[in-house]
Amino acid sequence: TPLQRDGTDSAQYLRTIIYQAASGDTHPYEWRILRSDNSWTDTEVSMCSITIHGKKLLHAIVRDISIRRKQEEDARINEIRLKAMLDLYAIRDKTLKEITDYTLEQALCITGSRHGYLAFVSEDESVLTMYSWSGGQSGEIKQEKPISYEMSRIGVWGDAIRNRTPIILNHIEPGSGIEKELPASYHPVSRHLNVPIFDKDRIVLLAGVVNKEEPYSESEVHQLTLLMSGMWGIVRRKKTEDILYKKNAELLEAYDQLRLIETELRDKYEDIRIRSADLAESEERFRRLSDQAPVYIMMGDETGHITYCNNQWRKVFSDSQVSADTLWMQALHPDDRSRIIETYKKTYSASDSFTAEYRIVTSQGNVIWLLSTATPRITGAAIFFFIIILLPSTEILII
Repeated sequence: TPLQRDGTDSAQYLRTIIYQAASGDTHPYEWRILRSDNSWTDTEVSMCSITIHGKKLLHAIVRDISIRRKQEEDARINEIRLKAMLDLYAIRDKTLKEITDYTLEQALCITGSRHGYLAFVSEDESVLTMYSWSGGQSGEIKQEKPISYEMSRIGVWGDAIRNRTPIILNHIEPGSGIEKELPASYHPVSRHLNVPIFDKDRIVLLAGVVNKEEPYSESEVHQLTLLMSGMWGIVRRKKTEDILYKKNAELLEAYDQLRLIETELRDKYEDIRIRSADLAESEERFRRLSDQAPVYIMMGDETGHITYCNNQWRKVFSDSQVSADTLWMQALHPDDRSRIIETYKKTYSASDSFTAEYRIVTSQGNVIWLLSTATPRITGAAIFFFIIILLPSTEILII
């Protein structure tokens, strides 16, 4: 192969090894060879100098160590990924951009890629929002603002979402135009790998890497999936915590408002309680005065119905258990009932006082002429107060 694993020129390195072996240095060294199918194979070579029939030769034993190297590489990558997960947990309070940038850096390190990108997928999987990507030849992670792409306009790097499976392209021909379909200017593009990250059945994240020196394999798919899934768990938890923090702040604000409302209600309740006590005392005082008054006192509403009558009024009738309204309707003389009730209604509409004469019939059948003075007192319930004065010497026996 032109170059060894560490980038050393193979021809120059071989001359050095031959010289050392011919000088008696027999320590083993690693050598990478190219197989007929263009795949790499790592070997360990032990070379020594021997003499046969007086001729000095070099004797080499070549052992395939690709499995061991893969195990070592897997262990190294697992260690890097686990450290990255610990670091991600440590920076979980950082911004989303800082978290994604760090994750992409680790993805490039784990896969041995020169470039990469990381995008979040909308709930309906129609829009990709690129948060982190490397650009140019340096592979530096750009600190630019997120950019959104519509799936309908995305090239080959959207195939992983369309097919809902990782996509590996290890043989990209120069000038194929694929680099123009990637989310950044990567030139030239020799290899490309991207994987969709699922949350249950929904794709939430797309991660891609570009231009690894060796072909991408299922190992890189596995490592990239584990890393990005771990990052998504942290991001999802961070989003949940942010939502809970916001909701908690809203609840605290609502609680403060409720406390203010509670204070206001308590103040209003206390005011109502005091007013109610004053009103009850006032009503009691009114009832005591009206029961002692030498005139008939009633209270009625706008319909002409009586809601209260004093003791002087009830003394006229033998049945004190009947309601005030029933006593009033039964007492009104049939010839005066319609006229008086209508007069009360009109007075209510006009909000004015009136004086009227009419007859009542006692429970003993006696007819009493009354001079009724009604004074409206408009309240929330629109209540009238009626003061009824009995005229002297007006008792007439109904025959």
